[in-house]
Amino acid sequence: MTKQNKLKSKVKAAREAAIRRTLSADVRRRVGTLKRTRKPKRPRKMVIDADILLYQATTQFLMEEGPDENDEYRYTLSGTDVKEYVKDRLDEIKKTFFLSEILLCFSSRSNWRKIVFRDYKANRTGNKPLGYLDIKKRLAKIYPCEEVPHLEADDLMGIHATDPNYFDGDVIIYSEDKDMATIPGLWVDPRNLDRGIIETDAKAAFLSHMAQTMTGDMADNYPGIRGIGPKKAENILAPVVNKKLLTIWKTVVNAFVKGGLTPEITLTTARVAYILRHGDYDFKTGEISSWEPPS
Repeated sequence: MTKQNKLKSKVKAAREAAIRRTLSADVRRRVGTLKRTRKPKRPRKMVIDADILLYQATTQFLMEEGPDENDEYRYTLSGTDVKEYVKDRLDEIKKTFFLSEILLCFSSRSNWRKIVFRDYKANRTGNKPLGYLDIKKRLAKIYPCEEVPHLEADDLMGIHATDPNYFDGDVIIYSEDKDMATIPGLWVDPRNLDRGIIETDAKAAFLSHMAQTMTGDMADNYPGIRGIGPKKAENILAPVVNKKLLTIWKTVVNAFVKGGLTPEITLTTARVAYILRHGDYDFKTGEISSWEPPS
């Protein structure tokens, strides 16, 4: 080994050692605002958006080396660091929320929403971060994980969180995806940990779903009504908040029509924006029930 290679090796080893030393402190900083909840009377299981968790972990520990003599760069990833990071985060979450069980939920490569709206997530053409798939396999050997063909992690969390027979206790969703507000039940948003465990009732979940339908989601590449953002959607729904679900739905359809869109487009958008719940998916046959508006 040349002196230059020995030096590179020492620098790399020192950098990885520094990462390991600061790992726990980094995790404490990220989850340090968590307030330990009182020990619950009922057991708790948390269904976790593992897509986001693993993406954050793999991108955080991606290291750039170079340029070399050919002016090229090399990227490396320490699987050990990623696993330690994930372990520390999960340990802290389990301790904070007094969890009896956890489940890591991953999205399938195939997606039922692309059948409903073919351009769904068509804007996401890049590859997964370096090491993502390999480390995903490693985590599956350590933690309970679930991935179901055609379903997203959101769907798995929504189905389990609304299934009264899934777990003998409380099921809590852990995700920073704002769409979790459309699911009735318990939710922890790691971006807003000071809110603790958020409880969403059925009416609030329906209103969130309707607001999401009007705004669309450009991150997922499906449009809503042109010019309608979260605030305008809230203003449209404000007069009918206390009305029946059918009245709320008609209000949303009317907003789409005023925006130059059809009732058929309204329904398609609402179906794409909808996160599956208990009863919407048959685990034996793989059949998915489309969302239907209130009648």
